[in-house]
Amino acid sequence: MAGAAVYMSSVEDSQRMMAQVEKIIRSSVFFGAETSSKLLLFLANRALNTPESSGSSMKEYEIATEVMGRKSDFDPRFDSGVRVQVARLRTKLSEYMSHEGSADPYIVEIPRGSYKVTFTPNPGSHEVLESPPAIPTDHTLHLQTSILAQETPSPVSHAAGYGSLVWIAPAVLVVLIAAAAVSFFHLRREPATPTRVVPLDAAVREFWQPFLADSQGPLTILSNAPFSGNVINGLHYDQPGEHSSDVHSYYTGIGEAMSIHRLDMLFDQLGYPLRVRPGSLLTVEDLKDSNLIFIGAPVENLMIEKVIALKDFTFRELTSGPRTGQVVIDNHAPQAGEPAMYMASNTPDHPLIDDYALITRMPIDGTHEALVAAGTTTIGTEAAVEYLCDPSTLMHIRQKITSSSHEDAYELILHIRIVDEVPMHADIVAVRQYRLSNK
Repeated sequence: MAGAAVYMSSVEDSQRMMAQVEKIIRSSVFFGAETSSKLLLFLANRALNTPESSGSSMKEYEIATEVMGRKSDFDPRFDSGVRVQVARLRTKLSEYMSHEGSADPYIVEIPRGSYKVTFTPNPGSHEVLESPPAIPTDHTLHLQTSILAQETPSPVSHAAGYGSLVWIAPAVLVVLIAAAAVSFFHLRREPATPTRVVPLDAAVREFWQPFLADSQGPLTILSNAPFSGNVINGLHYDQPGEHSSDVHSYYTGIGEAMSIHRLDMLFDQLGYPLRVRPGSLLTVEDLKDSNLIFIGAPVENLMIEKVIALKDFTFRELTSGPRTGQVVIDNHAPQAGEPAMYMASNTPDHPLIDDYALITRMPIDGTHEALVAAGTTTIGTEAAVEYLCDPSTLMHIRQKITSSSHEDAYELILHIRIVDEVPMHADIVAVRQYRLSNK
């Protein structure tokens, strides 16, 4: 639709377009997504104030330094932060326009290969947006977006296995750990009516309904395996039997942090609290009498295998060969066309082009269930959780699973396509369903 893109034809038009941008930022899709919201404001403001510029004139350097707070020595060859953030923004815009914004006056997009926001009249819209008081200036937007650099994940030295593909987000983790000290990771102090009432698709409610049986909400266990070392000299998994003086258990991947954020948004809409705690602070006794959601692979989320037994698919860290330390998913009973092992892949120019993730749902007792969402990398984990929150992909699960009885269990393998460290698409490539009613 880029060819039909409409740019500012009058002050009134531009104000209507900016009004739609502000409506998008207030939507449930962008709820809590500060980085994407500020980036959209900046790009939209630039598009509306400089209509004569071409879509390719906006350079990564300009976005990095003007919006994301990068220093003047920013080099896009070694820092993919702009591409990652724009790809995420492009995905969020597509999700918004497909659902909440389907009747909006304009179709707002960022065409691939460009950093320019386009506004195309929506022929099916009859909505009229009130113009905001004024369009923010570049100076105002710069002030609004100056903290973006603090929110962008920075790489640390590679840790073995799952951590070798994990981007650590120190700012996010400090917040999570501080929350743990104050309130044991309760993201909601008490069940309450959501402040944002957003209609949820029936498929979403149906899938998550069993996890709403308890008024206190499900208990979500976040992976945070112990690491040795530090962010300056390098981190690696703390091996069994090691007694290092510099062992830390407060590191986790950005994908796990994003997953918690996504689930918190979902349960806020469902009207239930989401209790989140790091696995290293829990005992099996703490997990009793709760529905459980495990986020992250068993190599880091060590509580998984203490509560449930994974069946046909299990995680393993390679201990030899050129990919030593990489986490894979073993397929113990391959069916026709299935490999014996699922492993993420990369190219010389891209550290990760695809990943695999396991989704497992299994009863714990007569009234409680456990759900596992875990990739072989942190990005795969993020994709698995997103898969469980989207109505269209939940429909795929419904089509694959022949029974939804509480006594049944199933395991699914997702293949995830990744572009610039952003999960873009996921497909179910293996399914196992188990009858446990006679257990």
